[in-house]
Amino acid sequence: FLIDSKLLPGTQGVSVYRCACHCIRQIQVFFCDGLFHASGFVLLLILLIFRMVIIHLLIFTNIIYIYIYIYINESCVLSNAHYL
Repeated sequence: FLIDSKLLPGTQGVSVYRCACHCIRQIQVFFCDGLFHASGFVLLLILLIFRMVIIHLLIFTNIIYIYIYIYINESCVLSNAHYL
């Protein structure tokens, strides 16, 4: 299942979560299957914290976030290429 979009602020955050959930199995285990377990909840908090840090425009974290965001989306495009 997908998390309620209210739990992740901002459109990009929701997109990254959904993309990661669908495309990267290790993340899917933590966020989709383990959402209400400790590990999934901690990872969700980390995501939210990074999101807040990005709102404060820290450059280094921003670069990491953008890199991860692009990487996850490219993975989605590659894994869904046969549907196009």
